[in-house]
Amino acid sequence: MNGRGLAIFTRKGKHFDTTGKVLYGPVRANTLFKGFSGNCEERSSGDVVVRYDQLADRWLMVMPLFSRGPVRADQPVAHGPRDGSRESVIGVPGQPGAAAPLFQPPAEFDTVPPAPGQRRPPAAEGPQGPYSMCYAISAGPDPLGGWYRYEFLRPLFPDYPRPAIWPDGYYVPTSTSDNRISDGVATQKHACVAERAKMLKGESAREQCVIIENVNFLNNADIDGKALPPAGAPNIMVAAGGRQLDSIFADSVINVWQFHVDWSDPRRRK
Repeated sequence: MNGRGLAIFTRKGKHFDTTGKVLYGPVRANTLFKGFSGNCEERSSGDVVVRYDQLADRWLMVMPLFSRGPVRADQPVAHGPRDGSRESVIGVPGQPGAAAPLFQPPAEFDTVPPAPGQRRPPAAEGPQGPYSMCYAISAGPDPLGGWYRYEFLRPLFPDYPRPAIWPDGYYVPTSTSDNRISDGVATQKHACVAERAKMLKGESAREQCVIIENVNFLNNADIDGKALPPAGAPNIMVAAGGRQLDSIFADSVINVWQFHVDWSDPRRRK
């Protein structure tokens, strides 16, 4: 990490300035959630993604949690396409709170990641707690400064997040599993969007999700440079044809959706 940049690595490493001075790291990805409480502070996992929001000159880190947290009375229940849009349950009461300074670990701080666990979600055995999607937004352009932190509970395994920057939200598609869901459902994709405008201000924010079944990996349109789409334009979401879990590797179609989020009424998301 340096004064204007941030990166996530799958292997242990450090970041230096042009003089060779270590500026920060290496640390586990969940170090950004130190003192936040909840599952995002307690757990860490792979597939962490960092993005630069060039429209706001901020940094966004998205961290999915592949292990379940404790059972909660308010945890979300699994839903499907017919249920429409669902607003995610807040993970930490009062989030995000004040911008938290970047934790500076002492020299003896353990930076070695835990041993890799099983990537695929385990079979249900008794009551199961929720998964989580963790967001950290820099409070300013310097990633060495303060961060706003958010946790949203997910009922389904939040695999392969691919965050995209759009004026009305951070669009984050994910997948439920590397295996078939059932005999009738091969794949289950989550099309989610987080409330970007509120997050940039460090205010209480929401996440909305819908489920799309039997399609390939979803990818959302992303801002290129600082040119804005027309005001109110929906985000374009695409998926290549075929389904790898059904061994369908050749197809003649590309699936395209216009993804519109309505923060005043989640039922009007379309």
